[in-house]
Amino acid sequence: MMLPAPPRVDNIQRYRSDPPPEHSRRCLWWVNRILNEGWRGNSRIHGLGYYASAEYFGVYIWEWLNVLYPLLERLTGDDPRAAG
Repeated sequence: MMLPAPPRVDNIQRYRSDPPPEHSRRCLWWVNRILNEGWRGNSRIHGLGYYASAEYFGVYIWEWLNVLYPLLERLTGDDPRAAG
């Protein structure tokens, strides 16, 4: 059963090059969806750049670049933006 999404972070740029003190609830929600529900996205989502991806997922840029993107890359075997 999919839990409702927590709110998006209020400023995706707040943590751009340094990690947040703790992962946002939204980031942890996405990790759960990816790992436990098999979410992988579609070609439109995978074609977004890092800024647009952070906005789409509602997470800090650092979380996209260092948590969600590498997780999707590992699970798909290559660059998730190349999935289609």
